[in-house]
Amino acid sequence: MQDLLPTNITWRKDKIGFAAPDQLWLNRHSPAMYEKVVGSTLLARYVDMAAVKKKFHRLDLGMRWRLYCVALWGERFRVGAP
Repeated sequence: MQDLLPTNITWRKDKIGFAAPDQLWLNRHSPAMYEKVVGSTLLARYVDMAAVKKKFHRLDLGMRWRLYCVALWGERFRVGAP
């Protein structure tokens, strides 16, 4: 952006980022995430799916997010049961 913004803004040292409302987003989309996770043939190979189904909504948001990402990755790249 240095070609578009004044130098005193581009190289300012006191800039800060902003926090995304990830907790709100993950809680709001938890039902859709749950469906992807429990339907994942890839995850079914490596986790106790009965336990995941039972405990999914009690897992911390980070763990739910990681399981969801693996499920999406497996779906996208067609990685699943042998």
